[in-house]
Amino acid sequence: MARRRSRDPIESPAADPVIQNILDMRESGSSRAEIRRQLVAQGYEEQDARRMIDQALGSQKSAMASRDRGGGGGGGGGLGLLGTIGILALVNLLSYVFDWGWFFY
Repeated sequence: MARRRSRDPIESPAADPVIQNILDMRESGSSRAEIRRQLVAQGYEEQDARRMIDQALGSQKSAMASRDRGGGGGGGGGLGLLGTIGILALVNLLSYVFDWGWFFY
């Protein structure tokens, strides 16, 4: 039996139907091990099969969590990228003013 060449299933555009198939199998009661065995039987490498299952079930969980939160989008908690850059700039400015030697300015 010829084996398919290992490919990156996350970046492959053909992975979307596979992901949908994984979700359908999971909803029908198949375990992760059964889904993995079926993907390997279809010619995927075991590591790729595990990654596709993790991606499919992870995206399903994040979509459900986003729906429970009342929508998507970032924002909310945490400093974020701009806050982190601002803090670094402030610390570097202070290190320049007070001649601290351990930060770059």
